[in-house]
Amino acid sequence: MKIRSMLWGLLAAGATASPALAQTPYYEGKTITVLVAQAAGGGTDLFMRAMAPFMRKYIPGSPNIIVQNLSGGGTVRAMNMLAEGTKADGLTVAYGPWEPISQALKMPEFRADYTKFGVFGAISDQRISVIRSDVPPGIKVPEDLGKVTEPFVQAGSTPTGLITLLGSMSLDLLEVPHKVVTGYKGGGDTYGALLQNQAQFNTISYSTLVTRYRDFTDTGIGIAAYAYCYKDENGKFARFDNAPNIPCLSEVYQKIHGKEPSGTLWELLNWFLDLNGRVTFVGLTPAGVPQEALDALAAGFDGASKDPELQELFLKQTGEPTRYVSIDQAKRTVQLLSDIPPDYIALLKKYVEAGQQ
Repeated sequence: MKIRSMLWGLLAAGATASPALAQTPYYEGKTITVLVAQAAGGGTDLFMRAMAPFMRKYIPGSPNIIVQNLSGGGTVRAMNMLAEGTKADGLTVAYGPWEPISQALKMPEFRADYTKFGVFGAISDQRISVIRSDVPPGIKVPEDLGKVTEPFVQAGSTPTGLITLLGSMSLDLLEVPHKVVTGYKGGGDTYGALLQNQAQFNTISYSTLVTRYRDFTDTGIGIAAYAYCYKDENGKFARFDNAPNIPCLSEVYQKIHGKEPSGTLWELLNWFLDLNGRVTFVGLTPAGVPQEALDALAAGFDGASKDPELQELFLKQTGEPTRYVSIDQAKRTVQLLSDIPPDYIALLKKYVEAGQQ
């Protein structure tokens, strides 16, 4: 009788414990919609469409994933949708380039708050500026920019966008005359403008340089002018390992002006690069999404980003592997928006206003 009672007790305990052990994953049987803040066919869109099946592989419950494009106003439309028109259930999320300057300058059309969103993944990028070689008096090497006397056209996206601001700040730092034209809708649009000589200068990713822009540089139509390098562990600006022949912006400045760059603009440019370069693309959820959902999305993004098959695919398509950023680093970067020096704000406003003209 004692043995029988013990067996019944164990069975009862097992029956009580089994639901917890066999708890259904949050996303099992569900569908996730990823809002991509870029038009179909763009680099961000293609990235997420390649990423989606791998994320499904690593998200517990293997949910279906639908990629939906929601372009407009840079990322403003997608971010407003995430903040105002999306349930906090983790079934609608967003991925795309983040434009923190819209929030930093309190632009009225931007109604979201990046610091309140959940972060489930982030990717960094290497940015390089290119210029047509027939810009008078002729650009054969990067330091020839110092000889330019007539303004050329810099292609931009939105006035608050990464490529617009990096290009404008760097050219002003070098004291090169130029005119900013914004409104280009994507990489194909700006590339077409450079090929047709409607614009002469643009800022792109390294992967774009070695894919879409390969003929542009190989045929001599243009050159890679400089890279937006990061400081290494010794506090020195280091050339990109995969592009050792492309000088850092600081090197070009020194060749043109004979000294190291300094001053508020230089400090702002590097602050902006830390803010919007080390974390260039980010995956976000609405505020208040259950932690279980956020953890599952993060596991999916992390696993997909490191998947050897996907890395091989990106290496073939873009010439480089995915540059995954840890969640902690992404969160620290987003929090930079909480404390911005006033002189940076004042200077940023001038650049955004110039891009709006």
